Amino acid sequence: MAILTSLSASDAAEHMFIFNDKAEPFSDTIGKQIETVELITPILEQLPRPFLLNEKLHKIYVHSTLMQPMPGVYSKMMTNQTWMCYWLTNAAILLKSGIHPIVKEQCNERIFSCFNDGGFGGGSQQLPHLASTYAAILTLVNCYNEKYLDLIDRGEIKLFLNAMKQPDGSFTMHMGGESDCRAVYCALVTLKILNIKDDSLVDNCTEYLIKCQTYEGGFSGEPGGEAHGGYTYCALMALVLLHGMKGMPNLRVKGLDLDKLLNWCVDRQYSPEGGLSGRTNKLVDACYAHWVGSSLVVLESIINFENNKSVENWIEIFNRQKLSDYILACCQAEGDLRKGKGGGLRDKPGMRSDWYHTCYALAGLSAMHNIYVVNDEEPIQGFDFVTMKIDQDDIIEQHSENDIHSIDPVFAVCSGLARRTRDYFAGKEPI
Repeated sequence: MAILTSLSASDAAEHMFIFNDKAEPFSDTIGKQIETVELITPILEQLPRPFLLNEKLHKIYVHSTLMQPMPGVYSKMMTNQTWMCYWLTNAAILLKSGIHPIVKEQCNERIFSCFNDGGFGGGSQQLPHLASTYAAILTLVNCYNEKYLDLIDRGEIKLFLNAMKQPDGSFTMHMGGESDCRAVYCALVTLKILNIKDDSLVDNCTEYLIKCQTYEGGFSGEPGGEAHGGYTYCALMALVLLHGMKGMPNLRVKGLDLDKLLNWCVDRQYSPEGGLSGRTNKLVDACYAHWVGSSLVVLESIINFENNKSVENWIEIFNRQKLSDYILACCQAEGDLRKGKGGGLRDKPGMRSDWYHTCYALAGLSAMHNIYVVNDEEPIQGFDFVTMKIDQDDIIEQHSENDIHSIDPVFAVCSGLARRTRDYFAGKEPI
């Protein structure tokens, strides 16, 4: 360690790939990693602490987008309308800024304009798609209005889900489309929130998901693929929805290797960057603060439950402070608060901010400030944990500017919102 501290950022980055007398062959991958370390290290070392969230600027960034027509350059995003509504409403609630009633109404109307043939498409009259349906349901959760919830045709959605279900336990994303663990997660979130009961929809799902775990420990989209942070999140949360956090340790007997999964997720946090990558030998990216970060907090909860640990002797499995530093120091886009320009969050320095990274970087930042304690008495899988805010500076620095709404790591909306909507549908006739 003393050797590395005496080197420049550039030399230290190159030193990372020299382990003995044999240097690892230089490649484009190594070159990009060295460039990223050289870019990020000076920021982390020279930017004055504490690193604070520019909350006011990001609120303007989010709400100006929600309140105004999109520029023409965004026309290529018109197949992602349900996703845009979800990303922006989620970011607004995470920032504790609320959503104007008119905007809520517009989002709800936009979501229902995308309903077609039992599911939601990316836009009006488009093919129903499980990912678009997932984003649509979460937007309706964020813009909670019982008038619109009553418009959801749960019977039609149930038929759509059954049409997508495959005998091996997977789902296809759309009619004739690809099947993978993303689709399983999207389907399970939909049926869980809408309180759709159908045993055939969950048949073989567990077995399929476990087959997607790779030799590295993470999950691929389908059996035989490469472990990836997004797929790992979807597979892990799908298993939690099927079995609950308290049921996860029991899946070891079915072939789930929790230890390998834990090691793979922990290995996604890089030093000196502090951020998380989505795959082996890939660069850190702020969006994985959610995809991998939320996976880490859920795994942390499961490990502590399995080892009978209380909050007082909680086992931490990764460095929350370093990940928070990466998000706050490196991933906030600059802007002019007086002019109301700029803001939002981004992949890494040098990149432009966007709605996707704003949503998921904030979700990851939120997860860093909480622990999720298993509630052994909660009977509903996926809701069997209690969110508790961390108030210890030695775990993660406490600053009021960084105090955003707590995230539900399983449903990827703010805490309590998915449960509120699920409870509303629990009072309806069974579907």
